[in-house]
Amino acid sequence: MKKQLSAAQIKYLFAIYKLEQKGEVRQRHIAQSLGVSNPSVHKMLLQLEKQDLIVKNRYSSLTITPNGKKTVAEYYGSYCKIQRLLAENIHLPEQYLDQVTFAVLGELGVCRFDFTN
Repeated sequence: MKKQLSAAQIKYLFAIYKLEQKGEVRQRHIAQSLGVSNPSVHKMLLQLEKQDLIVKNRYSSLTITPNGKKTVAEYYGSYCKIQRLLAENIHLPEQYLDQVTFAVLGELGVCRFDFTN
């Protein structure tokens, strides 16, 4: 991975990945999924495209690049570890898990340590 992503970039990339599993992804799908405005999505897509994580296709659809898929996989492993730590050891209420997990990921990046001990 070239550069550490922000919490928002990780959240968008995860959302795009999930939507892509269901079919074609468009900007409006991302806005609906995350509950954000189309201009916010457009701005983030430009950032993700500049980092070679997504590519815009014809007719305003987009896909995750091979580099983007690798990045999702690396961050997802850390996402699961951090979320498990927050839920089981810190007993963070479920309503805050995603928000706090993305915030921690944005600060720490991909975790290279073991939370199991």
